Order: sequence, then structure tokens, then C-alpha cells
Amino acid sequence: MAVDPGERFRAEVSPCLDAWRARWDFGWVRTEQLHVTLRFLGEWPSDRLDDLHAGLSAAAGDSPPFSLQAGGLAAFPGWRRPRVLFLQLESGGALEALAARIADEVARRCPGLGAEAGGFRAHLTLARFRAGPTPSELEALRREAAPRVSGIDVTGIRLVQSTLAPGGALHATRAVFPLAGAAAP
Repeated sequence: MAVDPGERFRAEVSPCLDAWRARWDFGWVRTEQLHVTLRFLGEWPSDRLDDLHAGLSAAAGDSPPFSLQAGGLAAFPGWRRPRVLFLQLESGGALEALAARIADEVARRCPGLGAEAGGFRAHLTLARFRAGPTPSELEALRREAAPRVSGIDVTGIRLVQSTLAPGGALHATRAVFPLAGAAAP
């Protein structure tokens, strides 16, 4: 499950990511593949897709539209041994509430299926480190300013299928679920 940041966001963040790609040889997410993960489901049996769709429709239908604002850069699991570089996101708790509704609906309608829900942290993955960055790269990254971008208007959620490929995961939208009172995104 994911939120699509939209073309405006991608156009605004692209020059910054291009400059970083030229500077650092990390596993950068392709701009067109940027998304905000709400819940990773893992392998899902095709005979349970109707249950999943019903749960996602219910979770989306109980959530009003909201906006996300970009924060600073951060790393998972932390800056001491980073594996993932990401952009923090702020929503006043709306994104966290939506992620919790999705987790509850999936657990209720499809117990035992999908990946375990861990602690949710609002973020947008920018890069994965193939090897740990050098101390000088790490220091430069920590000093780097986050991209200046407009907010992301969240009007729906997407069921996204990820396929691993040599150049990185490919993401394809399989279904869209509008939030309460919003037109399909």
C-alpha cells in the first residue's frame, strides 16, 4: 500500500536527486518510482484479493484527504550504520492514522496474511546504500539540506505490486482507493 507523491513533487525533487546521483554512487530510487509506503504486504494469494480490496476500500473510506509536508533527511536504522536514506514526512498524524487503519483492516479481514506490521514511520525512500557510506560521505549527507518541495496532497491510496529487477524494484499500481469524499486519484 502506498501514496503516490504526484508529478509536481517528482518534478520538484528531481533536480536535487540528479545532483546527488552525480555526486554519490548509492542505489538511488528512480524518480518515477518514488512513493510513500503505508504497509508492505509481501506475497499475497490471488484468491484473497477481494478480501484485501474490501479492507483497503474500508480503510480509505474512513480517512479524509490530507497533506504531507517534507521534513529533513534521515537514515534507517540510523546515521551510525545507515542502510536507507529517506525524506521525513509530516502530516499531523493523518498518515500514521491511515497506516494504522490499513493494518487493522488487513489483520481483521485476512488474519495471518501479509507481512507483519512494524512500527510505522512516515518517510519517502530516496536511496539504499550498497555498502556503508564512507565517513566523509556520511558527514556530507548529514549536512545536506532536504529538497525544497511542495506538499503532497493525499486523496487516495494505491495497491502497488513490486517486482525485483537488476536496476531496482519496479512498482506498478494494481488498484486505487480514494479517501473519504475524494475523487479517485
